[in-house]
Formats: sequence, structure tokens, C-alpha cells
Amino acid sequence: MKNAYLLVFVAFLLPTLLAAQAPTITADTRVLLGEGEPVRAFQDFPFNPGPAGENQTWDFGDIGEGDLSYEWRPQDPAETPFQDSFPTANLAFQVPPGAQNDTTEAYIYYDLTEDGEVLLLGTVGLITGQDTFFLIYQDPYLSAKFPITYQNVFTDEYRTTTVIEADTSQLTIIAIGDLTLTGDAYGTLITPAGTFDDVLRVRLDEVRRDSFINLPVPIPAMTTQEVTYYYWYAPGEEYILMEMQENRFFSGGVPLFTTTSAFYRNRGPGTSSTTDQLSLTADLRVWPNPTVDELTLSLQVRESTSGFVQLFSANGREVRRLPRQQFLQGEHQLRMSVNQLPAGNYYLVLNTTSGLVREKVIIR
Repeated sequence: MKNAYLLVFVAFLLPTLLAAQAPTITADTRVLLGEGEPVRAFQDFPFNPGPAGENQTWDFGDIGEGDLSYEWRPQDPAETPFQDSFPTANLAFQVPPGAQNDTTEAYIYYDLTEDGEVLLLGTVGLITGQDTFFLIYQDPYLSAKFPITYQNVFTDEYRTTTVIEADTSQLTIIAIGDLTLTGDAYGTLITPAGTFDDVLRVRLDEVRRDSFINLPVPIPAMTTQEVTYYYWYAPGEEYILMEMQENRFFSGGVPLFTTTSAFYRNRGPGTSSTTDQLSLTADLRVWPNPTVDELTLSLQVRESTSGFVQLFSANGREVRRLPRQQFLQGEHQLRMSVNQLPAGNYYLVLNTTSGLVREKVIIR
């Protein structure tokens, strides 16, 4: 009889236990090189991220199309103009014009580490097409860390130097800061792009303190910036589903002004960020998969194109690359050695002028 009561109790409790399981976000959510994410962005967005906690629903389905529409397209740092300033970078983004205030051309550089950290190394670019700015983190900024789940907490400290160079003058600002990443909620997210289940929300709290300003005479700085970011992620979905932020500026402890912004990924759940163009011009097969020491790629090209092949680890680091070549109409076979790589899941990306395609491969 006791066993019967126990079975009834477990049967009653099981749905509650299953519903309470929080999602875990892994490094697979990162954007791979060569892929792009369509984004709808908002300036002066009403800052209302919704509640923290378990099994929440965040409904932003009626927020509209936003003030800006652009695509975040990651790049190989070696193919950008400022790679020499960031020798450890393995991921770069070109900032779309207008996405960051008066920036007309800029690049953001990251280091994706093997232990799941996404370290911001700095930003370089032009302001209004004339002045050049360099924002370099001597102690990198921990912008994300994977895996992460509900109630995980990570902390970090950083140090940065910002240099703005004009024709006849130079402004230097040195700042230090600390931040905390917290998995503060999970549930369902609704955006104009669709409804996403099993979503984890990550809150980032940052306090930045300017230590001094050189104009060119050094003077003490009394400016403090407090920033709160919210990021929504879902397992199996690449990139950030939605971001919301609030920036609060102070001088000598006195509030100066506050800015807000937000964006959402403009594609629905379960859809791929890779383009479909390549399937119109070529078919790709990869074998053996799983493999131990070598991958063979068979490419049947219907329209001539050029491209190159990249292999990424699960955390987004490029570990192998075949050089760019011309693919004429017909069949092509390529081989890639993987015998020195550790066992695990990898992503093979064929990037061509006609589009790109990605295949998951397993190395044993």
C-alpha cells in the first residue's frame, strides 16, 4: 500500500518537476563566421524587461518593426582593417552604419575562449567619417559565458582605454569597471518574429568609472556609468533572441541622463541564419561522419562560384580552414585533416560567393 501511495505521489509531482527545469544555454548559441543575423533595433525604447524568476512569459509581440533594420555579420578578424590591434581576436563584427550613434565605420573584436567565455577586446572605427576612436580593453570585458543556466552568477573586472583622434587634438579616457552576469529568469519569449519556448534570460549589471581624462592635460574624471542589459537565449537557437539595455550616467554622484535601447532577432524559432542560395547552385556531402582523422567533402556545383571551408569547434572557435578556391561547374572533392583535434561536436561551414551552408560533424 505504501508503494501505491508513493507511485501516486510521484505521478502527481512529475509534471511539476518537468515544468520547473530551467534551460541551459551552451556555446552553440554563438554566431559562426560568415553567417549574419537580421536585427530590428529601437532607440529610446521603454525599459520594461518584465519579471525575473521561473516560468515567466515576456510578451513583446506588439513592439513593432523598430527604428533601424540591419544585419550583424561576423567576420574573420584577419579580413578586417584593424586586426593588428587585436592579435588574440578570433571573431569580429562590422558595426552597421547608424547602429551605434554617429559611428560611420567600426569593428568590434572578440576572443572566444575554449572554456566558453566571450571576451570583448575592443572597438575601432570612425565617428562621423572623420575622427578615429580606439576603445581597447587591457583587461578584457566578459560579455557572455557558456554554459549558463538559471541562477548561475559570473563576475568580472575590466580596464579600458578610449582614444579619440581628431585632426589637431587627441582625447584619452581611462576607465575601470566591474560586471555581474546572472541567469535571472526563464520562460517564454514573444517577439514580432515569433514565440520562443524554454528561454533563459541573462541579466548583466555593469558599473564603469572613468579614472582620468587627458585633454591633453590630465584631469581627474568624476563620471560613472551604470548599465543594465537583458539578453534572451534559447537552446538550439543561434544568437541573442532579444536584448534590452538601460544606460545611466552620473557625475560626482549626480544623475546626468539615461538612455535606453533594444533589438530583437528578426527570424522565427527553428529557422537558420544560413542563406538558402547555395542550395540553388551546389549540393554538399560530408563523410565519414562521425570521423576520426579526416573529412571528405563532395561538392556538386551547378553554377561556377568561389569559396573556402572553415571548421569550428562547438564554442565557435575556428580550428581548421581550407583556402579560397574557384569551383567550376561539376563535381569537386576536398579533404580536411582533423586527426589532431579533440573528440567532440564541430561545425563545417562552406562559405561561397553564392551563399553558405553548414554541416554538423562529430570527431571521435
